[in-house]
Amino acid sequence: MRYKELYEMIDMAMIKSPPSFPISDNLKQFFIDQAVDKIGETVVLKKRVLDLGTVSAKRAVLPVADMTTKVYKVEAGDKNLPYISEENTNPNALEGDISNNAWYVKQGDRTGPIASGSGTNVDPSVFTMVASTESGADSISGALVTFDGIGGVSKTGLKHPLNGVTYKTTTFDDTSIIFTADTDISTVAGYSAQTASKGVFKDVGYYINFLKVPEGAIKVYYYAKPKRFISLERSVDLPEELISAVAHLVTARILSTDNQLQLGSGHRGLAKQITDDWVQLRSRREQFPDIVPAPMTEFVNK
Repeated sequence: MRYKELYEMIDMAMIKSPPSFPISDNLKQFFIDQAVDKIGETVVLKKRVLDLGTVSAKRAVLPVADMTTKVYKVEAGDKNLPYISEENTNPNALEGDISNNAWYVKQGDRTGPIASGSGTNVDPSVFTMVASTESGADSISGALVTFDGIGGVSKTGLKHPLNGVTYKTTTFDDTSIIFTADTDISTVAGYSAQTASKGVFKDVGYYINFLKVPEGAIKVYYYAKPKRFISLERSVDLPEELISAVAHLVTARILSTDNQLQLGSGHRGLAKQITDDWVQLRSRREQFPDIVPAPMTEFVNK
């Protein structure tokens, strides 16, 4: 189902009890994105595999847009590495004193102001920003960053095309951020140069951390987040049976905001019933395990 039909379902659900305040398309899309993410990450659990190859450091970027912290397995060569909580790690421990390797996933925490920026006059354009992060930050290729508050717009009524968009970097360190934008953002395209000391960046990517440098090729198994909204003609990245649950969740959110708590609670209950029925139907086969037990896995590492 397309987002266009989902919008129509939400409008139909509120015909008899319209809210007392106007609902903009941007606000409605914000609620829809939240509902799709919630159902996709807690109910659907779409499985993906990321092949990182050989990792030469104790920290590696997970350079995919649908990555989450919900990693359920990590392979290093022919071994499965166990998970460890970050709270149980000690960064001062010597690698030679660690007998067994383990992993944990953490979202990036770099953020800071943008001093200046420049782009090439091509489409797509390579853009370079002078940024300020923590001193001595290591350079990471493939990190995901987003920007906000960038100035220097010469097209009246339009926001700067770099604001609010996530980009994969080719260089990301304590002095510069280099990435390729989707469209030409140079002065030739009608946008003036990025205003000095205007705007901030934030590292929104995910990183996998090891207790020591792993041996063998790394494969990361994770539950992926749904694809985000692009246009009304695109399909919602959820099974068809769960689209109505999104409509009920969004309707409940809007009505509850308007203090129509009883009606909102009813829509929320319908959404839960739809998702519970879908989970029960999907897991019916999983309730009967095969006669042959799963093989044991050895977690001992060098």
